[in-house]
Amino acid sequence: MLTRQLARAVAGRDGSLATKTEWSGTRSRAVLARLKLTGATATSTAQKIGAGHASVKHAGEFASGADLKAIAESTILNGTHKDLARGRSAYYDSGTNTVVLHDPSSGDLGTVFKPRDGQAYFAGLA
Repeated sequence: MLTRQLARAVAGRDGSLATKTEWSGTRSRAVLARLKLTGATATSTAQKIGAGHASVKHAGEFASGADLKAIAESTILNGTHKDLARGRSAYYDSGTNTVVLHDPSSGDLGTVFKPRDGQAYFAGLA
């Protein structure tokens, strides 16, 4: 049954993960999180992350709020992807030294920032 629900979830023409059924429980969130964000879903997720706490806490790491959102989107679309515990995902772009942490259970869907030890930081995420 979960496979049928997953097939419905990824069937969106715009790349969204909208589903016709209700997803509930940790297993469902974890399955959805393990799908690398693409297209419109990556864009809307980056916009929400960029408007969340990252826009205040990490604003000084980027040229502007628009830059933060654009780099977050680029990192999600082009960066290295890694699945994390509790249904989260991480993305890393070595060119901009940017990490995006996507947490579907968080109100702002995660954060974006430039860690001091970029690649080592990303490698240590679990």
